[in-house]
Amino acid sequence: MQERDLKILEFMTVCRVCTRRQVQELLFPNVHENIPLRRLKKLSDEGYINREMFNIEGTKNMYVYYLDKRPKKRLIAHDLYITDFLVKLIQNGYEILEFKKSPKIGNIIPDAYLKIRKNKRIKRILLEVQISPNDCLSKYKEIKDIIIENTEWPVMPTLYVINNQGLDKRMKDIKVIYDNCKIEKAGDIFD
Repeated sequence: MQERDLKILEFMTVCRVCTRRQVQELLFPNVHENIPLRRLKKLSDEGYINREMFNIEGTKNMYVYYLDKRPKKRLIAHDLYITDFLVKLIQNGYEILEFKKSPKIGNIIPDAYLKIRKNKRIKRILLEVQISPNDCLSKYKEIKDIIIENTEWPVMPTLYVINNQGLDKRMKDIKVIYDNCKIEKAGDIFD
């Protein structure tokens, strides 16, 4: 096993599901796409990771690589946005100190919880990926009380919302960053 294979496995241990493009953006930015494709295939053939073809948001079928059970077809695009967010954070120099997908915090289940660090500053983030017309934000109405009762966090987290609907709704008691599906604001979390 090569060092780059270990880097892929280390990244997948955090994200759990990814595409070749995401691995290439993060770990192989200046090489031909066949190189990460070969490494991922080798890891799959040797049983370290799984892979399966998915049709994602109208694109041609592409391999999705995963560690755990097979991702649900209806959630795959959603889960890959979470991985995109992780890739963007790492590319912007953030260190991922903690990452949990769908943690329960009182009666709220965000899509992910992250604790990140950059330049000795630490930030907690609750991530929501809003790509369906369903309202995923109303559950944050009483966020301050829920955080105080269910965590020992010294400060309120930032709510980071990835959406394709142009949402920009102010929320009480929590800083909200609204971003589009290209995740262009990941470098501005501490601003």
